[in-house]
Amino acid sequence: MSTRTTSDLVAAPDLVDAAASLTALEVPAACDVCADRLVRAIHLGALSVGDRLPSERELAVQLGVSRVTLREALARLEGAGYLVRTRGARGGTVVAEPDEATVRAQLAANVDRLAQIAELRAAVEGSAACLAAARAGSAELRALRRAFEELRDDDRRLFRRADTCFHLEIGRATGNPAIVEAIADLRERMFSLGDLLSFDVLLETTRAGHGAILDAIAARDGERARAAMEQHIATGQRELRALLRV
Repeated sequence: MSTRTTSDLVAAPDLVDAAASLTALEVPAACDVCADRLVRAIHLGALSVGDRLPSERELAVQLGVSRVTLREALARLEGAGYLVRTRGARGGTVVAEPDEATVRAQLAANVDRLAQIAELRAAVEGSAACLAAARAGSAELRALRRAFEELRDDDRRLFRRADTCFHLEIGRATGNPAIVEAIADLRERMFSLGDLLSFDVLLETTRAGHGAILDAIAARDGERARAAMEQHIATGQRELRALLRV
């Protein structure tokens, strides 16, 4: 058997090089990472419009950064319209109400990209639901049922938080932390702009979708769980297009 040397290897295609990230490193500044963490919290529903952030001292400790770094991050998010800060003894930092016209225009311009993310969500979360049906124990099933029951409020902030919790619990039921992380990342990319709009929560539709997924997982029917998840995500895409009128 012949041995191939490095000089014998064919150069990798550009697509492979890009996927391997064999490009110059761009290490983000600490304030940028801090700002991204806060934006992620807003997009996933951990922080919602009107919520007051902890004090700078508390938040800096929580994020493990200096107060100078935190202030830079807060200033960046204030400039981007995510936060409103007021001075004085009764002041503080609050999650801001976004400019809806700007958000709607951004969503309409990215509707094809959102469709691609939805397709990826269906692949990832459909497989997660299938795995959960095979792997979930009694504790995981109880957690899923609790998450399902929490989806009962038509307040947009509470709705998205409960919705996210249900999907993350499915990931957790697989026993694979990488799946949980992938679900969280995709949900942030999917809803980061849409949740900034004013919209009527379609609670009945979402509960029906979650109920079908939960029933299939509890019945240990992996393929039915996959199909229910794919249908649930497809329904969400139709609702988003209806919201944007595209």
